Amino acid sequence: MYCKYCGKPVPDGETCSCRQNQNTEPVKMQPQSNQKRKPPVSEKRPPKSNGKGLLIGAFACSVWMVLLFLLLRFVFADAAIRAFGADGIYSYVIYVLPLTLGVIGLLLGIFAVWDRTIRTASIVAILVSVLGMSGIVGAMVVLPYEPEISSRAEEDEPKEDASAPQDSKEKKGEEVSEEATALNEVMKQYKAGNLDYIQAKEALDEINEEALEGEEAEKLLNFQDELEMDLKVQMSHLAEVSDYKTIMENLRNMETAVQGSDEVLTDLREIYEPEYILYLDTESRKLAEAGQSKEAVSMLEEAKPLVDDSQAVTALILDIQSGVTGGDYILPDSNSRYLTESDIQYLSIREINYAKNEIYARHGRRFQSQELQNYFNSKSWYRGTIEPSDFQQSVLNDYEKKNAELLSKREFSMESGGYKLDVN
Repeated sequence: MYCKYCGKPVPDGETCSCRQNQNTEPVKMQPQSNQKRKPPVSEKRPPKSNGKGLLIGAFACSVWMVLLFLLLRFVFADAAIRAFGADGIYSYVIYVLPLTLGVIGLLLGIFAVWDRTIRTASIVAILVSVLGMSGIVGAMVVLPYEPEISSRAEEDEPKEDASAPQDSKEKKGEEVSEEATALNEVMKQYKAGNLDYIQAKEALDEINEEALEGEEAEKLLNFQDELEMDLKVQMSHLAEVSDYKTIMENLRNMETAVQGSDEVLTDLREIYEPEYILYLDTESRKLAEAGQSKEAVSMLEEAKPLVDDSQAVTALILDIQSGVTGGDYILPDSNSRYLTESDIQYLSIREINYAKNEIYARHGRRFQSQELQNYFNSKSWYRGTIEPSDFQQSVLNDYEKKNAELLSKREFSMESGGYKLDVN
């Protein structure tokens, strides 16, 4: 046997020496094999506090989350804007504060789950808080807060500044009135014949178009259209009586007076300048044929400053000074206007080839073809001084370049390879 207190071996029926001083009575020891040990006594822990308080707090936070969102979003909007001072901040606050309560309620529900007696209710509280937060986030995405800035801004303006917008409106009204009055005056003077196109345009440039609104702005646009239409009609009437010189003089004077480019004047020049050059060509040749070459040259010299393509007029002057008449050319005006298909439709392939080379012969080009050289040597106006290898295409004006292309295309469409020179 062994002592159950100190573990020393002790004979059967005897008391261990470790107990003799404490207990005089012998202690009977039981055989070790028959001894039953008692299980250790577990210490009782103090009962935990239940989770009902956490559960109540979770539900309370969820309820207040929804109520706070509804109150801030719909009931106390105006007061909250004044408190936070800006619509931008308020639009965040109405979502942040309720969501904070939702997060707190979610955490309280999670901590309350350990209590078995209220576990189901805790899970319900968690779901309620999650659904509430989801609803708020959904409202923020689907129906975001849009403050009525204009009306609330007017309410929030200090009283001492209330007169400032009124003053601004009055000044704006005065500005509109001044510009409208100026527009009416320009229109009145123009219709009375005191202003021409350029003068009216300059007067309109001084008017602040941005200050005009509604009917006044529309009136300005209509008046600008009227100015342009009147000018076009005026030029059209002059063209009907072949008074191209007056047209070009008016255009040149207006282009000089206007500040910068004017689209209407540019369009009119593109229309009437080619017609004027064709008119000059016809009239100058008539004068030359009538023995009035000096008058023809004088007319052309006067017209030269009025056109942009002065090179075409110079060519006409050289023709008159050389004693050239219309009968000396196949196409007399190939250097002063753009030819059309109708102008050349009745010419033979030989005449087409001669007319094409006639453009180069005007500028003194010689030809390798003896047939062409003999033909142009017979013309009084021809002065062949430039060898073919030395001739430069740059001496041609725009009319001549385009007309040479047209004639060449026509020639090769009539016969493959074009007209055969020096065959006969």
